[in-house]
Parts: sequence; structure tokens; C-alpha cells
Amino acid sequence: MTATDSAKILSNNLNALAVHAASEALDADTRAHYLINRGDTFSRLKCTFAPWLTLERDALDNVASLFGQLIQNLVRTKPDRSVPRNFPEKLHLSDAYKNGA
Repeated sequence: MTATDSAKILSNNLNALAVHAASEALDADTRAHYLINRGDTFSRLKCTFAPWLTLERDALDNVASLFGQLIQNLVRTKPDRSVPRNFPEKLHLSDAYKNGA
């Protein structure tokens, strides 16, 4: 495992923890119909990774404001959308796969 892989795993785990912790602040009715946007969460976490990892003085104070920002950007869940989409088969091969003349 490379350092890049480890960094990706760390950032994904921190993202999941931030979403879970911020969603605990939502009431049950809101949590049933809305989710926190994980893409937005990751972009907001990128700005705070450096202060957290270097243990800057205001890093822990920033956590509460970060969770407040995450709660403001909710995504409405759509029922029956967890089914994979059916993509139609291509009728022909791409030119890259055809035998050259």
C-alpha cells in the first residue's frame, strides 16, 4: 500500500466520520428524508485537514462550525432510487476495437 492509498483511505474515513457526527445533530424526521452531501463534505474537509493534522490552536474550535456548515447543505433522498440503472447494449463496437484493414 502506497502513501497515496493511505491518504485516500484516511480522508474517506474522516469524511464518513464527519457526515455521521453531523447527521446526529439532525432530528429524526429530517434524517428520514435528507442526507448530508458527501461531496460537499469532502471539499469542506480538505480546507481543514492541514490545521487538524498539524494540531493548530484553533483546529478543534473549527469542528463545531464545520458540522454546522455540513448540516446546511442537505440532499433530499428519492425513494426507489437504490436500484442500478439498466444501460442499453451498444449495437456496434467502437472503431478502436474493429480490425484494421
